[in-house]
Amino acid sequence: MAFATATGIVIARHRLDDTAYIYDLGNPLRLWRAWRAALPRVHPFYAVKCNPEPAILKLLASLGAGFDCASKAELELVLQWTEATDEDTSVPPIEMNALVRTSLAIWFTPPRSQSDRVVPSL
Repeated sequence: MAFATATGIVIARHRLDDTAYIYDLGNPLRLWRAWRAALPRVHPFYAVKCNPEPAILKLLASLGAGFDCASKAELELVLQWTEATDEDTSVPPIEMNALVRTSLAIWFTPPRSQSDRVVPSL
């Protein structure tokens, strides 16, 4: 079924009379496959700020994408909708104390002994 026809059915079925976004998740999937075929050794990172739609984040996470988070809200969104790890998420190279603290709280596991514990000061 054509995307335009499917879109019309969804709009009619759900009585959407306000602004709504309908995503064809097949498109990011096709683009991902093309990227991986052309650049198989490159691990792509998706800029969350370009479209933070949870369905897109989940799809890209399931494919193995990393996520580029430019704010604490974006990092929290990625963590809410995916099972991303510190290796799958990048933060900006500028100092953002709140974002760094959030990252440390999520990914820093202190050693068992308090004397071995090293916590970066912010």
